[in-house]
Amino acid sequence: MKRLAIKPLNTSSPKSIDKNGNALIKDDEHFYLYHIPSEITYIIPEVETGVYTKDYALSQDGNTLVYTDRDLVMEGDKYATQYLYRLRLGDYTNFETAELHADADAAEKEASDMKEISLHENNLDEIDEFNSLWESSKDQLFPTNFPGELEYTTHHFTQTSDGSTDYSMSYYIYFNDLSEDKINYSINPTMRDGTCLFFDDLEVAETVDGIDYLYYEFDNSDREAAVSMDDICYHFETDDDFTKDELLNMAKSLEPIDEVFHEIPLDEIKLLKKLPIQSPDQPYQSIISYHDGESVDFIVEYSGNQDDDIRTEFEIRNSAPNFFEEREENINLDIDGFEEAYYLTDYHRSIFYDGNYYYVIELDIKDKDAEALGHDYLEELFIEMAESLE
Repeated sequence: MKRLAIKPLNTSSPKSIDKNGNALIKDDEHFYLYHIPSEITYIIPEVETGVYTKDYALSQDGNTLVYTDRDLVMEGDKYATQYLYRLRLGDYTNFETAELHADADAAEKEASDMKEISLHENNLDEIDEFNSLWESSKDQLFPTNFPGELEYTTHHFTQTSDGSTDYSMSYYIYFNDLSEDKINYSINPTMRDGTCLFFDDLEVAETVDGIDYLYYEFDNSDREAAVSMDDICYHFETDDDFTKDELLNMAKSLEPIDEVFHEIPLDEIKLLKKLPIQSPDQPYQSIISYHDGESVDFIVEYSGNQDDDIRTEFEIRNSAPNFFEEREENINLDIDGFEEAYYLTDYHRSIFYDGNYYYVIELDIKDKDAEALGHDYLEELFIEMAESLE
């Protein structure tokens, strides 16, 4: 294994590695592509990262960067909507290069000044917010015409900390029970200038009753269709063999729903009542429903405004995470009410299983701070947080 000393990045590991061997990394200014075979680092142009630039990923073919960020213009006392952005990268070898190596001795000498992490009572009503998020789907439009037998759907609804809501669905469609193809569908508000984020490359294919329906087929065989109505952007995307007419017919079939897609088990889950945040902001919350509700995940991301607040990600799952297993880096925790519990020392994360759900807590702290506090200290902290679940 080759270890490189690099300048500080606010992500501990690459988010994605494409088929060309490019790892996507990020610091407080830029996104980078680190080409593993050549050890050359390229600066991705046209993007300036900030504190709200997160949830980023690189497509497997290396052609597209997707990330979320906020508009930094204030609206009253709140930031504007958190947007989902997509950037087509093209030939990355033409990008400006950067040197991420730092002075290894200086990096090792950098000391932590973290002495403790204080827990505070959490009085937010996340259950009510989850319910409102799920119920809000009745205010949106969804396709009713599908190019084949609709086998199942995955839903991903997100409410950002500024109160805006994004919806994304993946429709899995079967043809003759032999193959499974997928169409991704998203619903997002228009941007501040009234335009839709993903529509730049699309062209008007049809106009019906004064409404433009857009379509485009890219060189990599991705196909997209879209329509904008009443300041809402509706977007379809697939890399499977659906035709232009099939995608446009889906876009033209949008209708409201009378009832939510299925019930969600809000009366069964537990929430954290203690957080390392004094006065948490309205959290970023997501609901992910797999296979039409066969399993449902709930995600809450807490943050605050105080210097000693620790951003905390909390996830509730039906199924075991991939990392829920006995490993050398895991410390077994003995907590009343849980059948299994682990502290994952290499991820600043803990996992608890109560026989029904898996609860995952991850603290956004630096490795040097975790080392300064020590495993015993963090173990007790996670136990106290787990015991606050109710």
